[in-house]
Amino acid sequence: MVEGGEGVVTEQGIQAHLNHLAQRKILRAYLDPLQTVLDGNEVLHRTMPRLDKADHNVMRWMLTRHP
Repeated sequence: MVEGGEGVVTEQGIQAHLNHLAQRKILRAYLDPLQTVLDGNEVLHRTMPRLDKADHNVMRWMLTRHP
């Protein structure tokens, strides 16, 4: 589903793949080695509200209170 040339992933391809998964209500995110979300779909942001308040870092979000 990710578009691109021979083994090349494009930004448009990533977004298309994320949208495809979101339509099927499948959470999807691309993380760096420090667990910072580089890109994610709407399902991720509904599941992890206020992720932006934790600098988009999953570990920081898990250790933060969410009123």
